[in-house]
Amino acid sequence: MRKKGDVSQIFVYITAVIIFGIVFLFGYKAINHFLVESDKVAFITFKTDMEKAVRTIKTDFDSAVVYSAEKPLRVPSKYTTICFIDFTTHDVGKPCPAALPPAACDNWKTYARWEDTTANVFTVPDGPVQIKVSPVKLFDGGAQVDYLCNPTRGRLDVRMVGKGSYTLVSTLS
Repeated sequence: MRKKGDVSQIFVYITAVIIFGIVFLFGYKAINHFLVESDKVAFITFKTDMEKAVRTIKTDFDSAVVYSAEKPLRVPSKYTTICFIDFTTHDVGKPCPAALPPAACDNWKTYARWEDTTANVFTVPDGPVQIKVSPVKLFDGGAQVDYLCNPTRGRLDVRMVGKGSYTLVSTLS
């Protein structure tokens, strides 16, 4: 025969398990939401730094800035590649290069002028917001190119030179 105290003790245990489950569920959701939001903040910080770097150097004619380990342009670790497109030289009729991510290919196929595009810097994987920096001309290995994709390791390694109306961006090789 059960005593009245045994039933109330079982009720307390069941209530404790339910409360623990609810706290655990909401805590998990809150932590996950915090992580997603911190990723967005990191990307927007990178976007702002990138736009400022290109804008600042553009008007300082023939001045150069090298972003590398000594002076990093930090990229959130989730993003493995950064691609630039020079919309002043590329022809809309050209097929999209395989190295460009899908969002970049959409712009490559659609826009012929920098003024018309909504973005000219792209990430792999796609970032939460688009990045459009001042007009750029791109060099890889000393030759001018329509697009430039750089692998990242938590930072973007590039050289930027101000040319007045645009910024020259090149690889560090």
